[in-house]
Amino acid sequence: MNGKIQNSPIRIGNSQIRPPRNLQPHHIRHLVSGTLVFMLGIAANEAIMHLRHHWPRKVRWSATEMQNDYVPQTGLPPQHIPVEVGMCEDGSFVWRLSKSQSQSKSQSTASGGSGAIKIGEQSKIE
Repeated sequence: MNGKIQNSPIRIGNSQIRPPRNLQPHHIRHLVSGTLVFMLGIAANEAIMHLRHHWPRKVRWSATEMQNDYVPQTGLPPQHIPVEVGMCEDGSFVWRLSKSQSQSKSQSTASGGSGAIKIGEQSKIE
């Protein structure tokens, strides 16, 4: 074994058997297709993350109240509005308007509007 490769008549380093090492057309095709597959993987991952963010979740609002179809709102609520905080199955916290706030809004809309005076109407004080 000692010397057999060194004394060989065929030199592999600068041989004509080995093709030249340069950028060939099929290398460019591999680079383009690899880049496209990589970008497609990123787009698929972003789509899955977007769908998971807007997918309905199961939320526990209190010890007795559970909601199975809550879709989390994007962003945070305004500072002057009272909210309830709930916990999802995955441990993340979500918020919703407090029930007293949402009931007062529904009563004002059911009784004839938002409570604002419309232009052309006069307030009646008795």
